[in-house]
Amino acid sequence: MSDSAAERAVISILVPIVVARAIYLTNEEDAQKWLHSLKNVPKWAQTKDLFNIGWITCYAASGLASALIFNASVEKHVTKNPALLAYLAQLGLCWLYTIAIYGLQSLDLGLAVLLLLDGIALVATISFLKISTVAALLNGPIVLWLFLITSLLFSCRKSNSVALVGGDDKLSIMEKI
Repeated sequence: MSDSAAERAVISILVPIVVARAIYLTNEEDAQKWLHSLKNVPKWAQTKDLFNIGWITCYAASGLASALIFNASVEKHVTKNPALLAYLAQLGLCWLYTIAIYGLQSLDLGLAVLLLLDGIALVATISFLKISTVAALLNGPIVLWLFLITSLLFSCRKSNSVALVGGDDKLSIMEKI
């Protein structure tokens, strides 16, 4: 691996983690209070350490996968790479999800973003597979993680839709109209 390829790999791993952590930490205190106010959240999902480790691991693996795809594109002199566009969409939606849940404290918006993100992450992984099996395998953990988070959010949304109707919590815009 050349020096520039190694640099791209490090940057591809660090930038997604740093941006996501900055978004999360900006809203952490209020978000943790709100998350703990939700009803019927499974015990295992109430610890932020699990989610911190899960997200950081997924960002690192996906970032490395994107670097492998980018490096393969550079070697082949490819200027337009749909796999990288799918990855950028995946990354942007991950950040938007963090804003929706931790910043806006909205289960509905978070779930909508996650459903779109699930599809985009699958597209990115399949696109990676056409270029590099290793890159596709590295993006696989985020797909599985997103499916877990989506099922958790569906469960939270269902459990809390009746409990919070008419309350001041930001559960659903439609429930307040």
